[in-house]
Amino acid sequence: MTLEEEQMKEQLRHDARIFYDSLSVETQESLLNDIRQLLYSEKFGIDSQIAPFLKAVFENKLTTISHRNVYQYQNQKNQELIIQAIEASYLFKSYHLLKVFYNFREVSLEFLSEILEYSHSRISLTQ
Repeated sequence: MTLEEEQMKEQLRHDARIFYDSLSVETQESLLNDIRQLLYSEKFGIDSQIAPFLKAVFENKLTTISHRNVYQYQNQKNQELIIQAIEASYLFKSYHLLKVFYNFREVSLEFLSEILEYSHSRISLTQ
């Protein structure tokens, strides 16, 4: 991993921690439940990254979006996390896509896993 990639990963980790710490306890629980539901489902696994040619298809709107769920969280510092779970069809086949936006900037799914890891480390520290 290059130095730039390491710095980006560290910034992502830092942003996830700051966002999570600034949420109320009820919102933290709700966020963690939604993240677990999405990441551990068969449709939207963290391993099921979308192929590059399909990403172009999604972006060019050649698909028919049949279902879209939007999960939106805002913390006390007015930072916002938006998770879009999209089910779309293209050529008689159904595809599933997760998009994650933090402060209106698209981030990778690693942001959600960083929140999960951080929450687990905080739980183990308090016990």
